[in-house]
Amino acid sequence: GASLAADRCRPGARRGLADDRVALAARLYNRLAYQWWFMRSPVWNLWVCLRALRFSHASGVVRELSQALSLSGAVSAGLAPVLCRFSLRLTARSLRLREAAHDEWGVAQSLHFRGFVLHAGRRYAEAIEVFDTAIGAFDVLGDRWEQIAARWQQALCLYRLGRLHEAGALARETFWEAKRIGDRIGAGTALAIWVRC
Repeated sequence: GASLAADRCRPGARRGLADDRVALAARLYNRLAYQWWFMRSPVWNLWVCLRALRFSHASGVVRELSQALSLSGAVSAGLAPVLCRFSLRLTARSLRLREAAHDEWGVAQSLHFRGFVLHAGRRYAEAIEVFDTAIGAFDVLGDRWEQIAARWQQALCLYRLGRLHEAGALARETFWEAKRIGDRIGAGTALAIWVRC
C-alpha cells in the first residue's frame, strides 16, 4: 500500500482499499504480461496488456502506467509491425513518465522495449543504438536478465543488417552469460542467433 501510494500520479487520489486493489491488479497484469510473452498466444498477450493499461490508468500509479505503456508498445509492434509508429508513441510516453519520476531502471526498460519496437519496424541501426544505451544502464543497475534480453535482441538486429561476425560474437557472449545465471530463454534465443552466424 504505502509504496504504491507514494508514486500516485493523481493529486489528491483516495488512498483507500479499493485504490490499493486497483494498483495491485495493475501490477499483477503487468507481471503476467512478462510471464506470458514467451508462453501464450499473441491474442492472450494483447488481452493482458489491455487489462494492464486499464488498471494502470485507473490506479494512477506512475510506475505501473509507464510499465503498461512500454509493454503495450512491444506487444503491439510484435503482433503487427505496421503499428510501429503507434508503438513508438507508447514507448516514448513510457520513457517520458519514467524520466520525470527519476526511475533509472524504468528508463532502461523503456529504452529496451523501444529498441524492440524499432527492430519490429525494421529500423535496425536505430534499434542497435537504443539497445546500447539500455544494455549499459542494465549493466550499471545490475539487472542481468533484462540486459540479456536486450543483448540478444541487439544481436538479432546486427544479424539482420548482415553484420554476422558482430552478431555471432554478441550472441555467443550472451549465450554464456544467460547460461551462467540460469536464463534458459535468453540462452536458447542467443544460441539460435549464434548458430546462424
